[in-house]
Amino acid sequence: MEKTILIIDDSRTARMFIKQCFEIAGFAGCHFLEASQGQEGLDMMRSHPKLALVITDINMPVKDGISMLRDMRADKDLKHIPVLVITSTQNAAREAELVPLQVAGILAKPLHLPQIAQTLTNLKTQLGM
Repeated sequence: MEKTILIIDDSRTARMFIKQCFEIAGFAGCHFLEASQGQEGLDMMRSHPKLALVITDINMPVKDGISMLRDMRADKDLKHIPVLVITSTQNAAREAELVPLQVAGILAKPLHLPQIAQTLTNLKTQLGM
């Protein structure tokens, strides 16, 4: 069964790079959806309730990643979806906000394939791939 992964980032280039990293790391058989900000991401989640994973940035216009995660975790249909946060914000207080939101992992930008290999291996196991 094909897994669907949603990538949410306001940078089109970042979304493309994230997708390429995941494909190289063994997620090539997945279907990728893309959103440019948190509210668009929530709308896509509601129309694709069987998402295997959401990958999101924190700093985005309209609805940031933290607000989006809070809305996800409060929604009975979305709260089970694993979330990987990819962020350029190197802020311990901001990262502490993610702990109660039960994120599957946090990766720092800029992304480097060797840096994310272990996280992606763990995610593949968690997602049953």
